[in-house]
Amino acid sequence: MAKSKETKAEEKDDVEESAEEEAKAKKEAEEKAKKEAEAKAKKEAEEKAKKEAEAKKEAEEKAKKEAEAKKEAEEKAKKEAEAKAKKEAEEKAKKEAEAKAKKEAEEKAKKEADAKAKKEAASSEESDALAEELRLAARGGDLKKVQSLLKDGADPNGRFPIIWAAEHGHDKVVSALVDAGADVNRQAAGGTNALELAAQNGHLKVVQVLLDAGSTVEARSIDNWTPLLKAADQGHSDIVVALLEAGANANAQTTLRETPLLRAAQHGHAEVIEALMAHGANPNVRDRRGKKAADYARETGVSDALTV
Repeated sequence: MAKSKETKAEEKDDVEESAEEEAKAKKEAEEKAKKEAEAKAKKEAEEKAKKEAEAKKEAEEKAKKEAEAKKEAEEKAKKEAEAKAKKEAEEKAKKEAEAKAKKEAEEKAKKEADAKAKKEAASSEESDALAEELRLAARGGDLKKVQSLLKDGADPNGRFPIIWAAEHGHDKVVSALVDAGADVNRQAAGGTNALELAAQNGHLKVVQVLLDAGSTVEARSIDNWTPLLKAADQGHSDIVVALLEAGANANAQTTLRETPLLRAAQHGHAEVIEALMAHGANPNVRDRRGKKAADYARETGVSDALTV
């Protein structure tokens, strides 16, 4: 059945209205979709930005930590370098100070040694001078001079003053030297000693002083001579007796096998022969020439002395 114009118009209006509604709905859907897409994009952008910000922050924090670590390492290295430099400087300063102290000590020691050597040289010269003065005073029998020099520090053993005094018979000088510490048994060249020279030269008082001071009565000099041999050879009977009483060997021999008795007989010293015989001298000893005391006594006219 044919639709009326009015109906058709209504249907057309409905269709148009429906199309409008669909277009509107579509538009709304599109707007909604757009908004949702924009919201999603915005959210994603925000999340991305957030992540990037966080990543940036982490990177910055990491960079900061690395910078701090680097700074700490540099400060540590700097401190270590400074400590090392300080230690090296201290060690260097210490070595320099030690070297300086050593050098100063060596210089001081050298100066002291030089001063000591100089002082000793001066002292030695002074000592030598005093020793020579003492020797001359002792030789000359100048007792006061000897005492003065000893008081001034002269060495009583310096240049054998006691031997010089003994040789020249200065008993008081010998006593002064003994009191000052002179060695009565000291020997000069060839073994010469004070007792031997005093005995040889007939200085009885000197011999007695020396014996009392501990002189060795059997001291030997060149060719094995003893003080008794010297006294017997020179005919000093009083000294021969003193030495014998002090324990001298009446039969001591020289390198030529000569005894005190043989020497006394050779020179005709009758009193010496008698003293020796009285103290056990052996008249049967022969010298290198094969002679006995009796042989020499006959030659010198003192044979009677041997019969004592």
